[in-house]
Amino acid sequence: MSSFDIDYIYACFTLDLTLVHTFWFRAIRTSTIKLYLKAASCPMRMQTISYSRLPSFPPLVKDILDEYKKWEVVPNRREPFTLDMLIHFQKLANIAHPDSYDAALFDWLLIGIFAGFWKTEWMQDTFNYTSSGTYQRVSKDGSARAFIASDFSFSPFLPSQQHLAKQSTTPNGELHIKWRYQKNNQNGQQISYTHNLLKEEFSVILAAQRILQRAQRLNIPLNHPIAVFSHDTILSWNVQCGMLLLLSTILSLKKYYRYLALIL
Repeated sequence: MSSFDIDYIYACFTLDLTLVHTFWFRAIRTSTIKLYLKAASCPMRMQTISYSRLPSFPPLVKDILDEYKKWEVVPNRREPFTLDMLIHFQKLANIAHPDSYDAALFDWLLIGIFAGFWKTEWMQDTFNYTSSGTYQRVSKDGSARAFIASDFSFSPFLPSQQHLAKQSTTPNGELHIKWRYQKNNQNGQQISYTHNLLKEEFSVILAAQRILQRAQRLNIPLNHPIAVFSHDTILSWNVQCGMLLLLSTILSLKKYYRYLALIL
């Protein structure tokens, strides 16, 4: 086994530890991760495999540790949002109504991982959009502080990317998000995000399209925040899913008894 192979194995192990794959399923400090790595190196030394880099750590491992270390110096430290959490919310969204809370939350979490939204940039304190508007507004012009429909725009794949467009379920290659108002006063800033062809279920472009389609289905005015969901879909969707499950069970039983009759 080459030195690079061992470095790569340790880097994968380090990354796995930062994703809270520990004994108690809790985030641990960088110093504790180093103890894990040193303990993991003991069997190699016992098997006379030459690996002199520990405890200095190879560059691959050091880069992960340095990035993870930043979480420990953040005031009022919070547990990081992990990939496993995102996958969990994705599973909830896949079986939920498209306009439900679970579906809306997954879309915003997915985009937020890449865009790093402040809470006030997309969340609001009210769900009653039929009123004159009790959501948070900007004092300068009275417009909504959170994202509205016009803050999201798309552009198609470039002519040089047509081979990629053929593999995609959407003609859009980029999502452009505009921050009309920011705490750092960089108002009007626009940042672009590309489509994820390798894992379209985690594509920010598809998530943004679902957000806009949801707001349109729920008749949200163009100048109102688009981070919305419908309470009315929860019960009806659960009933619908229950009926489909019951129907599939009945059909499966019919196929089973038909198969049993053929055997007998």
